[in-house]
Amino acid sequence: MSSGRALQRECNEEIRVSYGLPAQMACNVPRQVGATYKALWTKVKQNAALIQHGAQIAAAKLWYEKPHK
Repeated sequence: MSSGRALQRECNEEIRVSYGLPAQMACNVPRQVGATYKALWTKVKQNAALIQHGAQIAAAKLWYEKPHK
C-alpha cells in the first residue's frame, strides 16, 4: 500500500496515539512515507530498465566486434 490517503486512513489514529503527534503532523507522516516509497520503486524500475538496455548494447557490441569466419 503506497497511497498516502490509504495509509492515512489505516494508521492515522495509531500514529497520533503512539507518538503523541498533533493531527496535522500525523496526516503528513503517511503521505511522506507513501511518496518516498513510490519514488524509490520508480528508481528501481528505471535502473532495471537501464541495466537491461545496457546489457542489450553490450551483447550487440560483442556480436559486432567478434570476428566472423
